[in-house]
Amino acid sequence: MSEHEHDQHEPFFFWTVEPPVREGKELEAANLSRQLNEIAERTGDKEPSGEDEERFEQLLGELNACMADKCELAGSKRMKTRADFDKVAKEVYDEEVEESDLSLAEFKEMFADQPDCENCSSLLPYSHDDVDPCETTPMFIQELVRDPAVIEKVQFEMEPAAMLELADDLRRVLDNDDFSKEKPEDAGDEFEAREYLEGMVRFLRTWAERGCRLSPAFFDVECGCEDGETEQE
Repeated sequence: MSEHEHDQHEPFFFWTVEPPVREGKELEAANLSRQLNEIAERTGDKEPSGEDEERFEQLLGELNACMADKCELAGSKRMKTRADFDKVAKEVYDEEVEESDLSLAEFKEMFADQPDCENCSSLLPYSHDDVDPCETTPMFIQELVRDPAVIEKVQFEMEPAAMLELADDLRRVLDNDDFSKEKPEDAGDEFEAREYLEGMVRFLRTWAERGCRLSPAFFDVECGCEDGETEQE
């Protein structure tokens, strides 16, 4: 269960971190983005052909390979550095992998180099189980902050400069004590408004300084769908 309760039938809003392009990969990334946009424009609202869908996934994979790794940017440690690595690996294997053809030894070899998200320095309080640990849910900003100009910024894509601007706005809100102290309806019992807003300031500044940008997204817990997608049959 996450640290805040929510209506399982309502999509929740979160920020997804988009890392910068790796140095020397700028032209390749621009070309891949252009090809992806061409496919998207050609298909529009229509169901893409199998060929287009396959090509889109291929291009997207190549584009992702051009991007910096968020875990590397965050300096995240690997699972193998944990003192309880063997215990955690066995628990994950028993819960998620045991019925596959992968042996425990083979799984541990793969699992060892996975990032230790649970202890990542970028992990914030009041994150959500259905969101990556390096992401966060900013929806409570809209309930706590009184300034409509600040609230509006939360809903749009942000480049690093805009992220720093919003962080400054929230810092000003905190310094002026100009926010609601009432716990949002969907927040858990341990929610504390100032701690939450302080976390948002840290999140925005940290990822902006790493050259990342933010995109808003919605996730429907009930069907496991993002941005208006429908549940898979």
